[in-house]
Amino acid sequence: GGYLFSISNISVKCYSKLFEQIRNNHNLRKFVPELTRLSGLSDSSVSRIFDMVKTGELTKADLLSIIWSNEIKNLSEPVIMQIISILLESDSENAGRGALDVLESYYVRQKVILPSELTLKTLTHPSFFDKVRKSLRNPTEGWHWGKVAHSLIDNHPICMLPLAKVIVEHLGEDDTILEDQHLVNKTLSQIAESMPSEVWDLIKAKLDPPVSEVSFHLTQWLRNVGYDDDVEGGFRFMLPSKVWEWVDEKPEMRAWYIATFVPKLLFHSSEKCCWAREVLVRYGDRQDVRNNLSANFHTEGWSGLASLHYSKKRDVLLKFRESETNANVLHWIDIEIKCLEHEIEREKMEEERQGF
Repeated sequence: GGYLFSISNISVKCYSKLFEQIRNNHNLRKFVPELTRLSGLSDSSVSRIFDMVKTGELTKADLLSIIWSNEIKNLSEPVIMQIISILLESDSENAGRGALDVLESYYVRQKVILPSELTLKTLTHPSFFDKVRKSLRNPTEGWHWGKVAHSLIDNHPICMLPLAKVIVEHLGEDDTILEDQHLVNKTLSQIAESMPSEVWDLIKAKLDPPVSEVSFHLTQWLRNVGYDDDVEGGFRFMLPSKVWEWVDEKPEMRAWYIATFVPKLLFHSSEKCCWAREVLVRYGDRQDVRNNLSANFHTEGWSGLASLHYSKKRDVLLKFRESETNANVLHWIDIEIKCLEHEIEREKMEEERQGF
């Protein structure tokens, strides 16, 4: 590679002649992509590889040898787009990853507008959702997928819905690129903010029992488990009328179920929906709804003394109760306050026994 690089700086004609000799040698031609990468990428040197792929001297997957080079940014956009197109036609399970890396390094990193059709084709490539692939996924795949997806919908809003369909179909699935949820959740939130009705229509089709791996992760996105800066989760984008319409279609099945994953924040507002309160107003006469909302309310973690934690929860409910008028909500709050007071006394006794 170093020798060929030096030759290219001295004489482009000699450099091209050497590569033609390598190409014409049946035993050496397989090294053309790697030698091209090591000796310096250019439109003409990569075009030679395109020609060899076209004639069958190299496979489409052989292009993977050249893409992980810093010099790829020096290639023209038509050549870059051809590299991606050929990779996506390859049978290699690393083809999608290769195309994704090219998009991230050439377009996203350099803040160049992505080609919409080619980018969407890359993000939805089957290799990203193949659970039986033989090689391990690169830890950067999910990160790059999220960055490219963000950039795509910023530049091409028309791609939002097709991308949302893929996310909703595979969110959180083990052994897929959407297993790592952090950036993907943000991408879905970005789409839902612009297209709340369409995204809800996609999600609701996945929610009914039996609970699947994907439906579980969708409920966690809606509820917002684990992301402190986004306390209301995906529900904050949803249209309440659409959600209650879905619940009312099968209230025996869906009323208790939605109580398990609505955001557990309680507040009064004329501008935004308090999902937990509204569940109680609409369906709080059902014991299964009250029980499941209670389980949701107590699904948590904390540090410090348990008695102080439960006291704070009780005080929040007492404050909320002062402005509440709905009988269903008041009934549930009174039960929760009674339970919390019992927990407070029990924890105080335990803490005293342990010397706190």
